[in-house]
Amino acid sequence: MRKISSVIMACAMCLSMAVVGTVAPQVAVQAEETATAELKEAPTETPTLEKDFGYEWYLIQYSAYTANSENTKSWMEKITSIKVNDAEPYTKVDNKFLMKEDTFRANVSMVNIIIGNKEFTKNTNKVVISAEGYKDLVLEVGKDYKKVAIHTNHTGGTATCTKKAVCEFCGEEYGEYASHNYGGKYESDGTHHWKKCQNEGCDAATEKEAHKGGEATTTKRAVCEVCGAEYGDLKKEDPKPAEKPDKKTVKAKKVVVNKKRIVLKKDKKVKLKVKLKPANATEKVTFKSSNKKVAKVTKNGVVKAVKKGKCKITVKTASGKKAVVKVTVK
Repeated sequence: MRKISSVIMACAMCLSMAVVGTVAPQVAVQAEETATAELKEAPTETPTLEKDFGYEWYLIQYSAYTANSENTKSWMEKITSIKVNDAEPYTKVDNKFLMKEDTFRANVSMVNIIIGNKEFTKNTNKVVISAEGYKDLVLEVGKDYKKVAIHTNHTGGTATCTKKAVCEFCGEEYGEYASHNYGGKYESDGTHHWKKCQNEGCDAATEKEAHKGGEATTTKRAVCEVCGAEYGDLKKEDPKPAEKPDKKTVKAKKVVVNKKRIVLKKDKKVKLKVKLKPANATEKVTFKSSNKKVAKVTKNGVVKAVKKGKCKITVKTASGKKAVVKVTVK
């Protein structure tokens, strides 16, 4: 008997665990579906507002004989809260005789809502009716309570790039976001520049663009022509040309001129040809006239007769070797 009882208890525990394991996920799925379900639209019919002269209440009256009246009744059954001019919510009651100035009652059969007269003090009063599973219905009610309209035209408020404008009447966001304010200041790094939105609380930024323009030198990097930031590398210095080895000067042992004597008429010219010995001598030579009034000589050895007379042209190397040419001008 004890063995049979143990088996029965074990089976019961297994069955219990199996039930819990299958039911819990279903509950979680249902809760998730409910949370993500879209809210239904509140009635789009504009009601009338009438004063109940027998009491100090108002009747928000809908038509009972339209195609949408059943939908309106379904909405009324779900009403949970009514606010007037953002004051404390009116308390819901189920009996007309329990009505006070801060209570309301949904009379579904008559397709109307009875509401206390407590906060209707403004030229345009805001009445917000909340119902479970529905979007809030916002009514604009005149001070004389005869003007009633569904609030659809949002007004006021200022949009930013992070928040839409908030309607000054109903408090809902509406419209589009404002444009970002990127201003004129650039952010930059070593390769790119961009702009950040200057509005408080906004982290938006433009796409990064590569630096461009400017010219680097050997001491300063290029400056971007767009944002003014330095970027890139310094310009490399041009390599210095290789120094040519100095040629060793070969001194002359003797200076030989092609003429030893020259006879010239006034204004005539003759060029002296000079050879150094040995032949590989690399010294330079100079030419000098002993009397420039008789004959002149250029650095290239061209002799020019100036006037009658005699003089000497000396051809000399840097090391002191020389030759002399006698000149006669007739």
